[in-house]
Amino acid sequence: MEFARAYLASQLGLSSPQYNILMIIAQYQGANGVGVSDVAQHLHVSTAFVTGEGGKLEQAGLIEKRQNPKDGRGVLLRLTRQGEAHVLRIGPKRLLVNDHLFASLSGEDFSHLARSLARLIDDFSNTIKMLRIMQRE
Repeated sequence: MEFARAYLASQLGLSSPQYNILMIIAQYQGANGVGVSDVAQHLHVSTAFVTGEGGKLEQAGLIEKRQNPKDGRGVLLRLTRQGEAHVLRIGPKRLLVNDHLFASLSGEDFSHLARSLARLIDDFSNTIKMLRIMQRE
């Protein structure tokens, strides 16, 4: 999977983490943008990491940041027109890669796998949090 992500990222001139952040923003930004903490949660990374890599994406003109009007402290991320163009441009290659990666799964099987993996990743994240707490004791 990481090789596939790295390939797709390279097609856009991005690192794998930057590609992942761009794709999460594209998927979840809605009309107002998506919070840095939400992106971090989806990727199971720190908000500091998203902030740092997001800054690089902003400098490249792919995303824009704005203050969250609901709380004043949070930051919302949105794709710029250039960012949207990147996502659209990589779409056919993403589809080709995904079709090959998951060729043996039906749509129903894929949905079940995606839900199961999401739950496992949450469990792994919670286990890491628990171990860090235990380590401090």
